[in-house]
Amino acid sequence: KKASALSVCYGAAIGGLSTLTGTGVNLAYQAITDISFISWSAQAAPIALVAAVALWFLLIAWFRIPVTSSSRYDTRKNSRQPRNQEKEEDDRDEDDSFALTNVSWSRAEVIVLLDLCLMVLLWLTRKSINGGWSSLLRDGYATDGTVAICAALCLMLSP
Repeated sequence: KKASALSVCYGAAIGGLSTLTGTGVNLAYQAITDISFISWSAQAAPIALVAAVALWFLLIAWFRIPVTSSSRYDTRKNSRQPRNQEKEEDDRDEDDSFALTNVSWSRAEVIVLLDLCLMVLLWLTRKSINGGWSSLLRDGYATDGTVAICAALCLMLSP
């Protein structure tokens, strides 16, 4: 349980490093250097990937978590006995609990997903070789922060 809680906390910090709008410090750096979202992501993604893998190994070693195949052992009950030796306490099939075909998306989830995809698309295309869509506006009007605020406004205004 402690390893899971720490992995969420450290994962959020690593995720904040990997995107330009992840933390306020990143945005302050962007204001000073005028780096684009795609340039930041290209530089920070390898660092974040290495940090995530290092965190995984660190948590495995620190909490002495055994690395086993989840299909052979029942990890829900923290049991070390093979599945075929345990009592069958529930009638659920293990494959059914992980099936993606039974997933139903609510209207709100679809709206958030579309908003996220649009936001990332606008971040990636704001500046490009040909100037990007920000060249259509006056200088200084279209920043990565502007895109984030517009995406948040769209979420607030959507029913």
